[in-house]
Amino acid sequence: MKKLALVIAIITLAGCATMKKNEMVDFQTLVKQTEAAIQEAAAIGGEWRDTRKIFKKGLEAEKAGKHNLAVKLIKKAKKQAELGIAQAKSQRNAGPWLF
Repeated sequence: MKKLALVIAIITLAGCATMKKNEMVDFQTLVKQTEAAIQEAAAIGGEWRDTRKIFKKGLEAEKAGKHNLAVKLIKKAKKQAELGIAQAKSQRNAGPWLF
């Protein structure tokens, strides 16, 4: 029984290690996608205030060798750009609400 538990534990740990390698982010692709999303948000008037600041901090973190932090910040900037696009599109024809 102990051997079975040990085998299951080893397989589980090996699977987790493999998942990390497969889930690694291609940073340059992420940067390009984020830049495009920020430009689109700006073009339609949906760019949020801190999106570019977060994006720049992510690029600086990558230069400093802090890859995980850089990916986190770039993803946050991308999400903000996407939300800004959605917000601008949903409120495109918004006007005053009168009773």
